[in-house]
Formats: sequence, structure tokens, C-alpha cells
Amino acid sequence: MTDWSKLITINYPHGYHGDFLACLVTNTDPMLSDALTATYITPGITSALGVKNLDIAVGMHLSKDTKEFFLNEDTEFARRQSRFYCLMQGPSFRQNLIDDLRWQFNHLRGVKAVFNTHYCRHQSFLPLQEVFPQSSNFYLTLSNDRNKPIYDFLFEHKIFKHYRNTSAYKFYKECPNEARNDETPIYVDRLMGEEGFMYAKQVESMLDAWFDLELLDNYKKLHWDLLEANGLKYERA
Repeated sequence: MTDWSKLITINYPHGYHGDFLACLVTNTDPMLSDALTATYITPGITSALGVKNLDIAVGMHLSKDTKEFFLNEDTEFARRQSRFYCLMQGPSFRQNLIDDLRWQFNHLRGVKAVFNTHYCRHQSFLPLQEVFPQSSNFYLTLSNDRNKPIYDFLFEHKIFKHYRNTSAYKFYKECPNEARNDETPIYVDRLMGEEGFMYAKQVESMLDAWFDLELLDNYKKLHWDLLEANGLKYERA
């Protein structure tokens, strides 16, 4: 069996800092946008290959409504996801997805790498651990439900600009944020809301990584300013 023990998967709802955390783990420039959206690309994996948004491909397989959402929408994002789904569809959809993901990531076997994906709804259909045996699987979530309004706001602030009035926006609007039993939770409200780096150092240890704490501190402060300007503030657990 292929050993994926050096692969880290980070699974998260939109707006939960998944790209930024992947950049911290890999010491990659996050290239922040004006909306504070970070950009991370798994080496050798492009958006055109469709794997960033696995929930959509699996959702199209499991739901006629989801399939019609994306097949009938004339946007580049919808066309990209539809192409990926159509390549995988058939009686062996599940195995096709496993085989394709392993093929796409084959060049990263034995290499420490991060794959961050929006795959929050449908892992009961195909867990990432089954796709990549022995990989380390993390899920970004909240330690305090009272911080949910912050992430509702960040979803709108960061995502709505990209997907306004599209099926992608509607699809992700109701995305769950609870941690899965077969993944290790990372509490982004603790990571981003704490003064200092006590929890950040715990996350470093969990991910066997070294964080640029100055970069993290600057990112946190930019978000604190944004939240304060909109009447929001992190609450402690």
C-alpha cells in the first residue's frame, strides 16, 4: 500500500483560514488580497483539476439538485467543477475518485506537503484517510460557538465577492462547521483570537511545523482591525 504518511490534509469551510494555515505550515507567501484572502496551491495541483472543492464533485454524485446547480451554470468555476465530476462519474465513481486523487498527488508521495480542501459535507461517502492511507488529517472548526458570527461575516466578506449570486455561494452558505471524529480539530478562533502564541505553538506541534510567528501576528491584527470595524470581537472559550 502506498505510504502517504508525510501528506497533511486540511479540511475546512470557506472563510476558516485554510489557505493561510497551509502557507504557515509550508512557509509559503500567503499573498493576501485586499479582502485578506490568502492563496495556497498544493505543489503541482491546479484549480483546473477540480480537487480543491471535493464537496462539489461528491455532492453532484449524491444529489440531483447539486448536479443541476453546477451543470446549468455558465461560470468558469461551475464549468471546472462540472468537468471534474463528469470525468469521475459512472458506476465506479467512488473508486474513480480514489484513483484520480492518488494519480494527481503521485508526485508528492514521500514528500511533506499540504492538501487543503473544502470537503466538509461528504466524507462519510469517502473519507480522506481512505484516499490517502496514513496521511495526517485535520479539520478547521471553532472551540466557541459564540464566535460563529465572526466566521459568518468572514464568509460573506471573503467569499461573496468571488461567488456572488452563483451556485457555489449558495452551496457553501450552509456548509457545516463541526469537526469529524476521524480528523483532528484545529480551533481557528483560538488560533486567530488569542493574544500571544500559546495555542499556535500547540498547532505547530500537531502539524510538525514551524510557523513564522511575525506573519501570524500581522495576519491576526489585520483581522482584529477588520472585525472591530464591523462590531465583532473574539470571545474566549
